[in-house]
Amino acid sequence: MKDTIKVLMVEDSEDDEILLIGEMEKGGYKNPIVKRVENKEDMRESLENEDWDLIISDFVLPSFDGLSALSLLKKIGKDIPFIIVSGKIGEDTAVEIMRAGAHDYIMKGNLARLNSAIHREMKEAEIRARTRKAEEELKLSHQMLQKRSEELELINKRLNDEIRDKEKAENEALEAKEFLGRVIDSASDLIVSFDRTFRIKIWNRSMEKLTSYTQKEVLNRTLDKLEVFDDPKKLKATINQVYKDKNSTNNDIVLKTKRGSKKIIDASASVIVGEKNEEIGVLFAGKDITPEAEAHGKLVLGMSYLVRDKDSLSSINLFNDLLRSEHTGLVVTRGNPETIRSVYASSDDLRIIMMSEEKLDDMETMDSLDKLVDVVDEFVSSNERPAILIDGVHYLLIKYQFRDFMEILFRISDLVAKSQATCLIRIDPEILDDGELAILENELILLPSQKIEGIIVRDETHDLLRFIFDQNQNNVMVSFKKVMSRFKISYVTAAKRVETLQQEGLAFTKREGKLRAIYITEKGKAFLHKRESI
Repeated sequence: MKDTIKVLMVEDSEDDEILLIGEMEKGGYKNPIVKRVENKEDMRESLENEDWDLIISDFVLPSFDGLSALSLLKKIGKDIPFIIVSGKIGEDTAVEIMRAGAHDYIMKGNLARLNSAIHREMKEAEIRARTRKAEEELKLSHQMLQKRSEELELINKRLNDEIRDKEKAENEALEAKEFLGRVIDSASDLIVSFDRTFRIKIWNRSMEKLTSYTQKEVLNRTLDKLEVFDDPKKLKATINQVYKDKNSTNNDIVLKTKRGSKKIIDASASVIVGEKNEEIGVLFAGKDITPEAEAHGKLVLGMSYLVRDKDSLSSINLFNDLLRSEHTGLVVTRGNPETIRSVYASSDDLRIIMMSEEKLDDMETMDSLDKLVDVVDEFVSSNERPAILIDGVHYLLIKYQFRDFMEILFRISDLVAKSQATCLIRIDPEILDDGELAILENELILLPSQKIEGIIVRDETHDLLRFIFDQNQNNVMVSFKKVMSRFKISYVTAAKRVETLQQEGLAFTKREGKLRAIYITEKGKAFLHKRESI
């Protein structure tokens, strides 16, 4: 029980007020705070501006009454215990008062029940207040739960929408990837890509058909773990250069098929960029140019070539190009020793062996097929960039059976392939019948005649001539430094290639101030036109 209470008293008698206060003090309510009002306006103001623990109202006042006071309390909407304390009234009036909402009715002549009624009604009011509070909290909780439920429903809807959108995007991405894969596989171009660790990520059907290596055999394997690439170290260097240069570049890639043959791919290379603009790989796309390359004198390392020609001029010229390209040469021939030395561009990196049963003072000789194999084996094992020309096949075919000659040729081809050498074997087709020639052509790669007005040059020399022509056409001076920069070669190599062009009458040099400039001749222009018309 509260020690003191705040009471709004609707009473016109000050004496009755004092009487009621005294009774409350007897009941243990010390110093109750009491405000007495006599009319409706004062009661309204008191209810609206202050909080009260209890209302005690007389039933009859001069300008107000207990039922009107009760009605005003209900209208304001506050739950305050309301007790009528009045003189003697009838039973019907008492019933009416209780039905109107009064909590109790006490006669002024019997105030002994006042404190118990106050205590009871205040306790019930407290219970009602707690109940209302609980109901309000429950209602608020329900509202919050409803709101949270709606929020969760909205979140769930958004998540479902996001999941559907993500699934749709993933499906579209998968479809796009599958479509791109079908496009790549359907492309006639040869397409292969490598990631940053040199693992193969794309290997299209055209690559499968060319090499006979399936996607299952090569995908996600590093290039140096596969036999399909002829020079993995060189290809890695090319890939790194593509990353460095950023721009698309054209490169020759040599592949080895499952059957052992080699293919030259002219491929453009470009950097693959990821979603965050990072470099994630390199893509090569190109064509098989093996027939064209061989038709233009582009020799593949590790291959043996058949030069079908009655005289040795074309094979000598092509071999000279190899010597000028920093190859170390071995010539096995039946020619005159002095003539032999005079026709080759350089004797510093050239070894000449005569096929003869006689010993010659100033010339190395050999007299058997087995000795030929030993010579080739020793030469390719002890030299870098070895190039071999066998120019006296008619001697061997007359001296030995064709079957024996082919067995030796098989062994030489294996040595050439193993050492990445280049071998030219010239033969006059008239000394063989069709069957023998077919067997020979099946083992060796046929190299068509390279003659264009009697001139033979290798592709690297041809590329230099084309570069000189293009620069001359644009009135740009071509210096040796510019050649070195354009082809990424040393001064010695640049000088050798220019010398080759000068010897063939395709280009000339002229002093321009402190520099020596290079110009194409009319013969060089005609050569370019005819060669490109092949």
